Amino acid sequence: MTINKDLTENMIKTETKISIPFWQQKPEALIAKLGSCLDGITMEHAAHLLKIHGPNTITIALKLRLISLFLDRFKDPLILLLLLAATLVAMIGNIQSSLIIMIILVSSGVDVLQEYRANRAAITLQHSVALRALVWRNNRKKEIPTSKLVPGDIVELTAGDLVPGDGLLLKAKDFFIDQSTFTGESFPVEKHCVADIPSVKKPEESPQTVLMGTAVMDGAVLLFVRQGETLY
Repeated sequence: MTINKDLTENMIKTETKISIPFWQQKPEALIAKLGSCLDGITMEHAAHLLKIHGPNTITIALKLRLISLFLDRFKDPLILLLLLAATLVAMIGNIQSSLIIMIILVSSGVDVLQEYRANRAAITLQHSVALRALVWRNNRKKEIPTSKLVPGDIVELTAGDLVPGDGLLLKAKDFFIDQSTFTGESFPVEKHCVADIPSVKKPEESPQTVLMGTAVMDGAVLLFVRQGETLY
């Protein structure tokens, strides 16, 4: 499938201005708008889209400066009031008030060190774990890093996968996902293809929509629509 570059850029600019949410649109219409097809997109077209949209990742902002983490502990007005009261009493020679100040400072320091180590571990894990997805490229199945997925990719999901990005189901049977992160539901939810697209306000309410990060309980084919922090 060969797509003119100018046509592709115009298509992308038009897509970013769509007022109708993707989960309220039919997959066939989105496939056309994204310049894709049921056999996926070409590697050349995918590389071009990757330059436009960037990698399919979500930036996790973690504080690694000890001073910033320590000062955050004192944003609570009650803590500030307690410190102020203890300081005033300590100034008149009350030893117990001085101990209260020491306990608060030591406790805050321990919390800061624990959060600092947890943040470093999270960043290390983020860089070391490379999730992969099975997509259709050049009319063939190909396994690629999820960071290289682009809107219009046709992704195959299997049990145990994490959905690599928001999208619409193209083919599914007895397909269940765990979307408790978004809805708080304790049981897996069945998703399926529908002929008539329901007018729902939230994507998680759509029977044909799956969201990034939800866990797959069974297999399905997905039209990849929204990546990382890119909004449509």
